[in-house]
Amino acid sequence: MAETVSDVSGLIKIRLTPNLIRMTDEQRAVRGAVNWGPTSKAVGANVRNLREKRGLSTYDVAGRLKRVGRPIAPSAVAKIERSERRVDIDDLVALAVVLDVSPNALLLPAVADESRVGITSEVSTSSSRAWQWATGERPLDTSAEAKEWPDSPEMYERGRNFRRTNRPHVPHMPFEELFAHDESLRPIWAAVQHALDVGVPMDAIKTYLNMREQADEIKARRERKGDDHG
Repeated sequence: MAETVSDVSGLIKIRLTPNLIRMTDEQRAVRGAVNWGPTSKAVGANVRNLREKRGLSTYDVAGRLKRVGRPIAPSAVAKIERSERRVDIDDLVALAVVLDVSPNALLLPAVADESRVGITSEVSTSSSRAWQWATGERPLDTSAEAKEWPDSPEMYERGRNFRRTNRPHVPHMPFEELFAHDESLRPIWAAVQHALDVGVPMDAIKTYLNMREQADEIKARRERKGDDHG
């Protein structure tokens, strides 16, 4: 038997079937989540883990989202974490802002190792390679040719173009200009080779150089600040 529902004013009446009235949020969630891919599921888990790591409730997250102009109810935040509510691009960026992470941290695993991670329903790679792809370091290996990167000239050039496109904040010096500094840079390369020979991973070397650069910048700022007060 159909039921009649009136709006607040009582002027409009809509006839609803019992099945439609009785449909629950859980039923809608199951029906809507059937075709969700691995990345959508990862976002929900990452939002929950990051929220809990920061000691925030869903109400805290909802309050922060409202302040940055992307209001999402606490109940909707909880549904995102349970993969019962889709996250669009604007939601994703706002969640990254309020959780103080990059969007990549919501899309990918919290670790970068050799464990497999799904990119799409048909494409997977190691979590380490997924992070390199997402941060613009190297292309994703989706073809037989790409598995040879960077050994072949074609794949090496592909890698250069990939980094140039996906890392616009990083200066890209042409080979001619780079090799013009070859004599000055050779001692640096020799030091890197020595570090590799004694077992220091290349990632550790890159991290050290980046940290040294930041430390030098902080030191310089402190010295300038001291001079201003002197």
